[in-house]
Amino acid sequence: MKRFFYCLFFISFPLTFLTAQTDQEFLKYFKKVKTIQLDEKAPIKVILQLDVDKSGQILVSDVGGETFLFSPDGKLIKGLNSDECSPGMKWKLPRAAFLKSGEILKYDFLQQAVLFKNNGSCLKKSNSKNFGSTFFSSFLDGSVIYYNSFNMKDISPFTICDKDGKELIKFGTILKEFPNASIYLSSKGGMTVDDNDIIYQAFFNNAQINKYDRTGKFLGSIFRKPDRYILLRNDMPKIDINRAKANDQQYVAEMDKYFVEYTYVDALYILDNSLIMLAYTYKEETGLQIFNTGGNYLLNNDLKLDKKTRIGTAKNGCLYFISKPDIKNYNDNSSNYNPRIEVYKYIGKTH
Repeated sequence: MKRFFYCLFFISFPLTFLTAQTDQEFLKYFKKVKTIQLDEKAPIKVILQLDVDKSGQILVSDVGGETFLFSPDGKLIKGLNSDECSPGMKWKLPRAAFLKSGEILKYDFLQQAVLFKNNGSCLKKSNSKNFGSTFFSSFLDGSVIYYNSFNMKDISPFTICDKDGKELIKFGTILKEFPNASIYLSSKGGMTVDDNDIIYQAFFNNAQINKYDRTGKFLGSIFRKPDRYILLRNDMPKIDINRAKANDQQYVAEMDKYFVEYTYVDALYILDNSLIMLAYTYKEETGLQIFNTGGNYLLNNDLKLDKKTRIGTAKNGCLYFISKPDIKNYNDNSSNYNPRIEVYKYIGKTH
């Protein structure tokens, strides 16, 4: 089953890139502040995950398995070498993220992880066994939370571990009405945590944002019907394990054709500690909703992004887009030129 996760992640991962944001409604709420060219010393193929810390350092997980730490202006600081902590570790789709306590956690689908200092030097190997999750966040004391959207009855959606990797609590429920969604939409939906240790979570099939405290107590929900909203029906194509393992492109096309007609949640972000941003897809277009933590909707209408837009992350009051330089304007016409990060600051209302 794990091989299936890896295979389908690659064939469903979005590989499109940003064109300039020119929509006037979007520009009422976001102002472009800078473009960051990532250092060519780090060979990046496709960014699997992007994160930033409060100082502006950039953490990139590449789909080829490498992880890199960059300065706020895109200069390479260090590649995160896990052999410094645990020589010989084998990784499957490793990702890295900043903890709120300052460290960097590198983790993967093989349920293994290594902690690094904020400068990219190795700190220690983690003992946690809960890294098969799709989404990850952390609390101020260094403990971490994993959210698994595979929708499988033998997997608990939420797992909280302390900073040493010891499991503290599991909680949450799956969507019983979508048994065939466990694999195809495993990277959809979202989960994040604010600086008050409040957990926010959204299932892939609707735009309701659920709130929990770190004991798993449900605190209520936030919902505004998306402007482009057609709920998924409970009749999605049956998952065929053998066809998926074989990377059957016809099978993938069948799944894509089904989902393009419906609205599903792509991601959930803490834009800053008082703002929540939900990203959803409808007919291959990205829509954005922004709320404050009290649940007030802060836009006139949902913001619409270009079809080629790819969001890297949203943190520190900014939205980070991933883009590629135009090869026609690139000096050496290299096929390995690195992505750019385009940064837009939120300038809309907060109350």
